Amino acid sequence: MPETDRPGPRTLHVADGLSLHLTPGDGSASLVVLAPDAGGMAWAVRLAAQAGRPAMVLQAGDGTFPAAAVAELLPHAAAAADEARIVIGLGAGAQAALDHAGRLGAVGVIALAPRAAAGATVPAGFAAGAAIIVFDPGAPEEAALVAVTVPRDILPVPIPRAE
Repeated sequence: MPETDRPGPRTLHVADGLSLHLTPGDGSASLVVLAPDAGGMAWAVRLAAQAGRPAMVLQAGDGTFPAAAVAELLPHAAAAADEARIVIGLGAGAQAALDHAGRLGAVGVIALAPRAAAGATVPAGFAAGAAIIVFDPGAPEEAALVAVTVPRDILPVPIPRAE
């Protein structure tokens, strides 16, 4: 089904500024995306359409992922997702993905363009399979977060942004 013919994502649950959505597709959701905004949600919808599979998307209303709200929504995401799931975090969702992938039972994590949310700490309990953090070494905020995250057995992939 062409991407433009697909219905929009369906909201499953909402908690304290976060909403859990299911994108359309065939089969079970093997991707769980933590999107900090509507742009991240649109990216996740396009990714799921290209894969032809649904995705679970945890979208932040204000760009942050409060731990209590994430903890409230994780069981719903885990119950609706495939057993072999990969967590992808964008921006502030990158750190949240690293923080919560283990509790989601992820087989892997991809953290893209990490941004520390206000009051965030270094991910403490990373317990998923493989982890990759993709960042721009020329972006001070991304590089600083990677500098304290990489010692936690996370593969850093520096990709400079085009000028």
